[in-house]
Formats: sequence, C-alpha cells, structure tokens
Amino acid sequence: MEDPTHAAHAVPEPAPPGDRAAHDPVAVALGNASLLGVGHLMLGRLGFAVAAGAITVALLAVLLAVARPWCEFAVLIWWAAVIAHGWFLAGGRRRRVTLRRQRLVALGVTVPVLLVVGLLRYDAAGIGRSMAEARERGDCAGVLSAKDKAWFGTRLADVPLTARGDAIVDACHRLRTARTLLTSGLTGDTRALETGFDTLASVLAKPGNEKTVGRVLDRFLDGLPVKNPCRTVTVTDWLRHREPTHDALDRSADAVRRTAPAALVGCGDDLTAAHDWKKARTRYRQLLDQYPHDDLTARARKGVRRATLTIELEHVRSLLEGPTDTQPSYCSRPAKYSGAAPYGRGINRALFYGNDT
Repeated sequence: MEDPTHAAHAVPEPAPPGDRAAHDPVAVALGNASLLGVGHLMLGRLGFAVAAGAITVALLAVLLAVARPWCEFAVLIWWAAVIAHGWFLAGGRRRRVTLRRQRLVALGVTVPVLLVVGLLRYDAAGIGRSMAEARERGDCAGVLSAKDKAWFGTRLADVPLTARGDAIVDACHRLRTARTLLTSGLTGDTRALETGFDTLASVLAKPGNEKTVGRVLDRFLDGLPVKNPCRTVTVTDWLRHREPTHDALDRSADAVRRTAPAALVGCGDDLTAAHDWKKARTRYRQLLDQYPHDDLTARARKGVRRATLTIELEHVRSLLEGPTDTQPSYCSRPAKYSGAAPYGRGINRALFYGNDT
C-alpha cells in the first residue's frame, strides 16, 4: 500500500532519454525569451518561429522609425507574450518535465542575448549622458563627438534615448546654420540676420538648449563692431528694431547700446570723407536722437553743422548756375546759407547778373 504522504510530496522525474515528445516548458519559455524563436524550434513549430520572428522584426522596425516610449513598451509586451506562448505550447503547469539539456541550450542562447542588450543599453545611456552634459556646457562640438560613438546596436537597444540624442544633434546642426547666417549678417545682410535669429528662437523654444543658443549668440555679438562702421550701423539698426522676445536673445540690445554710438559717428565720418553729405548728416543726427547723452554728441553736432553748411552751399551754388546775362534761379527762389557772413557796414560782396548797369 502506498504512503499518501509520500505521494503528496513527489517531485517530477526527469523525462526518459528516449521520450522524444517530452518538452520542458521552462526551457521553451527561456528559449523564446531570446526573441530568436528558439523555444518554438524546440517544439518543432517552425511556422510559429518564423511568424514570431517576422513580428519581432516588424516591431523593431516600427521602434526605430517612430522612436517613442510606447513602441518600446509594445516590444516588452510582445516579449512577454512570446515567453508565455512557448510556456503554454509546451504544456505549462500540466507538464512538469525537467530537461536539463533543453534548459542549458535555452540559457546558452537567451543569456548572451539579454547580456548584449543590457550592455548596449548601458553604452547608449553613457552616450546620452555625455551628449546631455555637453549641451549643458553649450558645447555642440562635444555633442557631435559623443554622437559619433553611437552605432546601430546602441540605437536599437535604447531607441527612445537615442531619439532624444538625435534631437540634441539636430538642434546643434540648426545652430551651426544659424551661426553661418549670423556671420553673413555681420556684413550687413539683414535677411540673413532675420533668418539666423528665427533659427535661434526656434531652437531656444525647446527646453535644455539655453547654453548652446547662448554660445552662438555670444559669438555673434562679440563680432560687433565690425571693421566697417556703416555695416555695423546696418546691423545695430536691425537689432534695435527687432521685437523683444523676453528671452536670452534680448541680450542683443546690450550690444547695440555698446557699439551703436561709435559706429554712427564713424559711419558719418566715412560718409563725410566720401562727400556724401546728406547720408553723413543723417547718421550724425541719428546719434543725437537715439543717444543724446553719449560722449560723442559734441562730435556729432560738429558733423551735423559741417554737413548742413556744405549741403546749403551746394544748393545755393546750384541756384546761381547759368549764364551771367540772365537772372539765376536764386533771384526768384533764394536759399539760406548759414555760413554766410552777416551784412555789415561798408562794402559787402555781391554778384551781378543781367545786362542792366
């Protein structure tokens, strides 16, 4: 008679070596955990193995293309589903079979796969951390250098993290474009200035890009003033009329206050040397209107007076042109010349036109 106590505590016996139909559910589940279809192949279910592999490839392709956390979550659900499917196909709790060889084979495949995935995720996390730290320093060169260490394996192992790294790299590429545009803007190209600042604003709108944007902006502002003062005025005029955005880009106003007064006077002087008196006077007056308390106002007032006198004199001379036997236009339309000596006692200089004596 059997002892019921002994029967209650009986443990599963290993399957006989000749039992080809026996399958270890644990081994099959472990084999499927590799996502290589090993568990299905143990069961001789080639169709299931191929179908599961195709679905795995499709999910990984979607993960790479979309790069969103929910895609990674979907892959995890599929991983768990494949493991559970192998377990139930092999009999689950109904078949308490232990096949050491099958388990060793399953572990020999799955453990290296999981280990490689873990190491790649660790490597991807390190790359992502290096990129984030470089961005915090405003170092786009460091960002791109860290990105160069990434490859297909690290991207596949942690797609969402890699996607965030791609966004950082994209921001740096856009900032490189902005830097080129702003450099062109220093030559007086206001369209390049506008496009460059729009690019900076769009990058700055994304959190975390403050330092990288700030570095590009600082490099641009440090380029002021340029050698040609009139080009400097073109740039500072554009910056002065730029609508405030209440962010880091508004620091450009400080550069305008720092460089515009000297540039206006210098531009006026250059235009004076070129005998472009009207434009010269405009620049001098601009300084007096916009920066009335600047140290260069006295120099600007002298420039305005000299330009005004020259303009008046040229106008008067133009009215006096013509043959001397007829009255010039000045007689019907006299013009002011502020530099003329006032009338005084005695003989005053005069011009006579016409035939009358």
